[in-house]
Amino acid sequence: MSSVSQDVLASFSNAIFGVAGYYVTGEGTQHVIVGTSDGTVTEVYWKSGQGVHQDVLANFPSGIVEVGGYYVANEGTQHVIVGTSDGNLTEVYWRSGQGIHQDVLTNFSNSIIGVAGYYVTNEGTQHAIVGTGDGNLTEVYWRSGQGVHQDVLANFASGIADVGGYYVADEGTQHAIAGNFDGTLNEVYW
Repeated sequence: MSSVSQDVLASFSNAIFGVAGYYVTGEGTQHVIVGTSDGTVTEVYWKSGQGVHQDVLANFPSGIVEVGGYYVANEGTQHVIVGTSDGNLTEVYWRSGQGIHQDVLTNFSNSIIGVAGYYVTNEGTQHAIVGTGDGNLTEVYWRSGQGVHQDVLANFASGIADVGGYYVADEGTQHAIAGNFDGTLNEVYW
């Protein structure tokens, strides 16, 4: 077994409410998105063996519930999905060295519990998986510059504790994961 290493990347004066990570292939950089209790979304990034940097991307006065993040290689864009306590699901996006933009994708009437995000290469679509307080597992999806759509994938009566989501390029399949309060871990796939 190889050894396990550990590094402190950053310290925040406020409690961390959400964390997401991804790798930017064209730059060779690792990225962690951190949402804190004061509503700040911060990007922490580095190249292996080089210094760690951080930038504040946005602030959400209503409070952050959860964050997701991913990289879109063919656009060279980085994306953060932010769920806030007012029910808004917001996309924050940018290209390295360029301005930061944000758009509200949708609003949920039930509280957002968990958020995950990913990109589907063969469709050119971006996806957010959202778990809400009513037990719904919802997919929100769009193409850059086009309309936003959403579908309820499943409902879990026991309630959703957190979610994950990803795309499997070799299979062409999408997967939403719901961790539920009854201890079950469920996969919804298409």
